[in-house]
Amino acid sequence: MVNPIRLYTGTEEKEFVMVQGYVRSVTDRGEYNSVSFLADSNDRGPKAPLVSVMCFENSTGIDYKKLTAHTKGRFVTIFAEVRCYGGKRSYKAIGVSISPKEYSEDTHPVYDGEIQPDYEQDEG
Repeated sequence: MVNPIRLYTGTEEKEFVMVQGYVRSVTDRGEYNSVSFLADSNDRGPKAPLVSVMCFENSTGIDYKKLTAHTKGRFVTIFAEVRCYGGKRSYKAIGVSISPKEYSEDTHPVYDGEIQPDYEQDEG
């Protein structure tokens, strides 16, 4: 799974992406949380590139900052608007979906973009 996934460009001014995976870190930046994911789920290790999404307080009636505060290690999907300033791209959350607490990277690892089942399937 490679992040971010480009979804739709409504106009030349707006572009939307989806970022998903297990959250690597959540950093409190004052008025927003910076939620970081692996840029490619096949990359591992401390030097693997990350993609970060800004989750603001009360941006659209939902407090995304509070919602994402304790998501480290959980599978999260974020729909975001792309913002470009000074040649740099950033992502602002406009929708967040969080997996149940029992689903974590330790219990349901992702291999080749698919979550593996808990059980062994019988052959034949």
